[in-house]
Amino acid sequence: MLPLFSEILKNKKVVEELQQNPRGFRFPYGANILVGVSQWQPHVEVVKEPPPDGVGGTMFIRGPVGELFNLIAKSMNFTYTLIEPPDGSWGSQLPNGSWKGMIGQVTRKEVDVALGPFGQTQSRSEVVDFTQPLQFSMKRLLLAKNRPEIDPWGFLFPLSSTVWGSLMIALVAVWIVSVLLEYCAEKRVGYSTAFSYLFNQVSIFLQQGISLNSNVLWKTLISYAWLILVTVVAWSYAGNLMSQLAVRYIPESIKTVQDMVDTSKLTLIQLNNTALTDYLSTVKSGVFREVALLWDKGRMKYMEDSEFLGAVDTLVRQGDHVILTTSLTADMYMANLYTRTGKCDFYKAREEFLPLTLGIVTQKNSLLMPAMNARIGYLLAAGLYDYWLMNSFDNSTSCLNLPSKITVQAPLGLSNIWGMYVMLGAGLLISLVVFLLEVVIGFLTEMNAT
Repeated sequence: MLPLFSEILKNKKVVEELQQNPRGFRFPYGANILVGVSQWQPHVEVVKEPPPDGVGGTMFIRGPVGELFNLIAKSMNFTYTLIEPPDGSWGSQLPNGSWKGMIGQVTRKEVDVALGPFGQTQSRSEVVDFTQPLQFSMKRLLLAKNRPEIDPWGFLFPLSSTVWGSLMIALVAVWIVSVLLEYCAEKRVGYSTAFSYLFNQVSIFLQQGISLNSNVLWKTLISYAWLILVTVVAWSYAGNLMSQLAVRYIPESIKTVQDMVDTSKLTLIQLNNTALTDYLSTVKSGVFREVALLWDKGRMKYMEDSEFLGAVDTLVRQGDHVILTTSLTADMYMANLYTRTGKCDFYKAREEFLPLTLGIVTQKNSLLMPAMNARIGYLLAAGLYDYWLMNSFDNSTSCLNLPSKITVQAPLGLSNIWGMYVMLGAGLLISLVVFLLEVVIGFLTEMNAT
């Protein structure tokens, strides 16, 4: 059996060679390195194979970190023994200053190396050493996609707000010019005349018929010019409206962490004893303080990594749970479920937060660190780690950058275009009110006359 690394450190010659030539160092007679490990896909997958006779068994790792560490082991001529932490966690600090999880294994010198990869924080850096970063990680929220729907106010979208505003300004301008020209021609303008001009121009805007019995050239020119402008805009509106009605919008109601906190129906799922949970336990203000308080409100759950994919396919799919994880891990969950179902039923919230560099850790001031760092540098420079990551799961890009709009062929229903009926009802109601006012005013006028 190969000697443990802690025993080899008693050999001064080997230690001197390791210190003087970390890049080219190889254990002359081999060594056995104790390695802390816990599953975190896609970076690390822990595989346990039970023996045929039910005694013993083997455990090995695969995934990008497994590929990288196996090459380091081959380069430095050592084997390794995998040791899982009792709680299966990465590690968080206890009130008494000790550590749990894999970080605890390293600080107690139960293992020489812990694979992680770990997010580098100040508190962790004080008790362990980090290799150079394997990857730069951002946190994201993973949620179930909403069903495609037609925006009930979509009939307003064929024209931009600028065009709608310009039309209203043009309408008022044409009315004012008409009234001013009438005043210049007749030296007076009554309220009924001014109102008739406005009524005719609004009728043209709404494509209603008007009677134009005038031998005055300027009146005819203004009416025709306004008619041509409105007709061109109306044709453009009609063509764009046909396209808009064929579009379904996929609403993304949760875009930020604050949106998630404010949505009381959502429960947050995350890993325990991580850099994030350490941060949440110390943050005093801001949105992440509100996230930390979700536990007291019964809106936060902790799960093991192996449970996350099942939770995405069940709890998150129902729409009342959300996963908080790294952006890459969220991509993996979406890709795995796409492989199963052929559908992209989930999306990542737009906001990215809590950036971390991910690396392997060793005991403080370990002689392994310079030698490992040199080899990791070569592998990263060759782009191998990113290559392994992108090939660690199928369909890795199938559900990325999904459109928020899709085109379908389906009949329209009242639930899709109720906005039009609201506008129609509002118009009819206003018309009814005006009609009743006219009747009342007419009745009062007749009463006063008699």
